Amino acid sequence: MENEFFVGTKIKELRVNLNMSAKDLANNAQISVGMLSQLENGSTQGSVETLRKIAKVLNTTLAQLFANEEEITSKAINDESFYVVRSENRKKISFPDPPLQL
Repeated sequence: MENEFFVGTKIKELRVNLNMSAKDLANNAQISVGMLSQLENGSTQGSVETLRKIAKVLNTTLAQLFANEEEITSKAINDESFYVVRSENRKKISFPDPPLQL
């Protein structure tokens, strides 16, 4: 899928830019190192609460976790189009199918 976006890649990029170890980020966000590793490698997607905790430790917002650098730098922060995303411009985010429980 062309517009697919993996938030784990962005988390790892921000963490590395801050010279923060995975253990430090996980501890400060109160999640396991294993969970962080799975997020960064794209093998799982975190809950909104988990992503919120990670964003807070990385001194960013949830919205910025889902935005790429071109979007952030090419639009002014006070530009409404930076915050309003029309349906045809939305990113597709994949979540693994949950196991079937009977």
